[in-house]
Amino acid sequence: MELINSIFEQLGINKTFYIQLFLVSVSVVVLSKFVFNRVLETLILRDEKTRLAKKEAEELVFEHDRIKKEYDIKWNDYENRAKQIRTSKIDEYKRRADAEVKSSKEKINELLEQNREAVQKELSLEVVKLNNKSKVLVDQIKDKLFKEVV
Repeated sequence: MELINSIFEQLGINKTFYIQLFLVSVSVVVLSKFVFNRVLETLILRDEKTRLAKKEAEELVFEHDRIKKEYDIKWNDYENRAKQIRTSKIDEYKRRADAEVKSSKEKINELLEQNREAVQKELSLEVVKLNNKSKVLVDQIKDKLFKEVV
């Protein structure tokens, strides 16, 4: 035992070492029980909450992707229906416009025909009047020419 004591003395191990060892051991036990366990519990709780939040975030991303796909499908459907409605309305208005143009052309043609007939009648009357007047005028000219010559 003396050999061990001399080795301990050479290493500087004495009563103080044992007191320090005891105090460190008591400190470790006390700190472990009251501080480190609570810190460890907090770390474990934080890790669980982080994993749960990560899992929820992944689920939300998945849900977002699903909703985005549904939205895109519905949006495309609405765009297609809007194009169909727009096309059908344009076609309907074109048909209406064509019908109005055709109707207007028919009315204009009728009016033109009526005006042509009226003008033709007036022209015929004027031609008859001119023919009558020209005969009279020709007769007068003949009279003047031949009367003066004779």
